[in-house]
Formats: sequence, structure tokens, C-alpha cells
Amino acid sequence: MANTLRKKLVPIIKPFHKTYLRTRQSIVGNTIRPINYFHAFSRQSMLTLFVPKEIRTLPSDPRAEELRSNGYVTLPNFYDPQLIRDVQKDFDRAMRDDALTDKQKFSKTLKSSMDFAHHIPGFLKLLRHPEFLSIMHSYYKSYFSLQLVSGTRLYPIPEEDRTPDNLISANWHCDDIAADLIHLVVYLHDVTPDHGPTAFISKQRTADLMKMGFYRRNETTLPKEVMEDPNHVKQLTSKIGTAHLMRSPVLLHRAGIPSAGFTRDSFFFSFRPGMETVQTANFTPVKKKLFDLLYAFSDDWRNPLSPSFKNRTYIYGESR
Repeated sequence: MANTLRKKLVPIIKPFHKTYLRTRQSIVGNTIRPINYFHAFSRQSMLTLFVPKEIRTLPSDPRAEELRSNGYVTLPNFYDPQLIRDVQKDFDRAMRDDALTDKQKFSKTLKSSMDFAHHIPGFLKLLRHPEFLSIMHSYYKSYFSLQLVSGTRLYPIPEEDRTPDNLISANWHCDDIAADLIHLVVYLHDVTPDHGPTAFISKQRTADLMKMGFYRRNETTLPKEVMEDPNHVKQLTSKIGTAHLMRSPVLLHRAGIPSAGFTRDSFFFSFRPGMETVQTANFTPVKKKLFDLLYAFSDDWRNPLSPSFKNRTYIYGESR
């Protein structure tokens, strides 16, 4: 009975839902839900009560302003290439350990529960790079915390296997998460188009496509030549040592697919404003209780902080 009713209602409701989404998206310029703007605003507001003035009043870093206005910034020669090679060596060793990985049909990912600092010591140097801290503090005017790590090896996908289930991340989409989340993308080798780099569309062009009628992943009716206009699509190809910062909630983007004979090794780090336990440990009991209460209120109800990272201090202190 319920299934019969649903089959009758969906065709009636879907056109109204599509009209609502297209109208909302044409106004905000992306596909994320209004609640995710609320989370970002409330988190930033509450942190002003706890973050020192010297962080809140830092001068603007031009790289942070580029990230804010365009939705991305690419930083060539950011990391020492030898550091990346050392990280790649440890990454490769971890990839060969079945206890540390989750294997999908065309990718292999390091488990978020693993002790990254133990298995990949150079991992901490990526996150504590002084220039990286400068950019992030300038952007957020706040401390920030690591939300998620995706250490992934991508493999080619044969044409016969390129089904919707296998290509879900390879379709154009904005991440439906809190609007303040930023990705740091670090490839562990030189990346050419054959390695299947992530592709994205600038913040302004994303907003333009929303006004043109972009609906959502797998269901857009915009022509391919409009979606993939080479004047607007950028691939994250780069030399070893490059860092890429992306605001994935406000950029249309998609995963790449390596060509036959190629793989792609990368780290995607996700951040948002926050504090680590090494900082809140010095709060008075009353202040700590207030912080926990307000931070829980501002947390993402649909996409809460991964328990694997909640009590770690990768950025501002020793890992726990």
C-alpha cells in the first residue's frame, strides 16, 4: 500500500521539488542546503568567544582572499618534493597492509581509524606547514580542525564498468556539507590528465550554471558542451609538491578516472573552524562546558564530525 501510494505521489511532487531546488540554487549559487550555511555561521560566531584576538585580527593573506573569491587556490612548489616522496613511500607501504585499507572495486582507501602519524610520519608536516597555517588562519580568522582524511589510490575503470554506481563521484556535484569546509588536496606524484585528476568549475561559473538550470548530480539537463566548456573547467594537474585548496561546497567538481596503465595516489584533507583537545584542555571547567555545548549546537547534524578525528591533535599538538 505504501509503495503504491509512493509511486503515485512521486511523479506529482517531483516537478515541484525540482522547481524549488533550481530556484534556491540559482539564488545561492550552489546545491548545498540552507542548514549547512547555518552550521557554518553558528560555528564561526561561537568560536569568536574562544579564539584569541591575535588570531581573529590577523591581516589578510592574498592566498586566503583568492580562495574566498574564486573558491580555490593552487600553490605550486608549496611542499618540499622530498617530503612528498617520503610520504608516498609510507603511503605505498600502508596500501599493501589489508588491515589498514578499505578496498572498493576501482579504488583503495586508507581507513580513517588508522594512526596516520605512526604509519605516515610526514603526514604531520603537511598539516603543520607554516604557510598553510597562515592561509587557513587568515581565511577563517580562527583556529581550525581536521575533519576527515581520504588517502586514496584510484585505478582505471573499464568502459563496460562505467555505470552510475561506479561513477557517482565522477559526475558534476557540489558537496552537500557545511559551507565553511575546505579541502586540501595533495597528490603524491606528478599528475597529468592520464592520472585522472579532480576537475572543477570556478565559484562564479558554478553560480552561472545554477542559474542556467543545473538540477543535481546525474539529473542535470544542461548540455555537455555547456557543463564542460574548456574555458571554465580546470583540472588539478600539477607537479609533485603542489598544494590545492578547494571550497568543495561552492564549486561544481568531479573525480577523475585514470587512463589504462595509470593510478593516482592522493590525500584529501577536510577542515573547518574548530579547536583541538590540546587547546581546550587548558579551559576552566565552566569554559570547557560552555565550549562543548555551543560547539555541539553548531555541529553538522547530518554530517557530524567523524569520531576518528574528534580527539586528535594533528595541527596544534602531538597526535593522540
